[in-house]
Amino acid sequence: MSAMNRRGDWASKGNPGSSSAVFYVRNDQSDLINAEGKVIGVSNNLVAEIVALRLGMEFCRNQNLFPLVMETDSLASKNMIDGLWNFPWEMALEIRRIQVLRMGWRWQLNIL
Repeated sequence: MSAMNRRGDWASKGNPGSSSAVFYVRNDQSDLINAEGKVIGVSNNLVAEIVALRLGMEFCRNQNLFPLVMETDSLASKNMIDGLWNFPWEMALEIRRIQVLRMGWRWQLNIL
């Protein structure tokens, strides 16, 4: 299976507040392949978005779903992952994990 479309999303009650990270995976015919969520505790909306992107990437990599097209509504997330913007220290581990995950395989991150 290829041409996956993965969307990361998040929810944060307050900023910071109780947060969750959610992602779903669709194939190139828009059929739902998987959807998952994870409570990440007290965080802010940007951290929740980054965690959702990482969780989705890990799922797709583990399932060998390539090439991968990811979508986000966060320009800040995209620019930090792409190395165009600096990121807060509390996001460094998650962003570095994403940068390592994307090495060696075809993927792109689009803004909705």
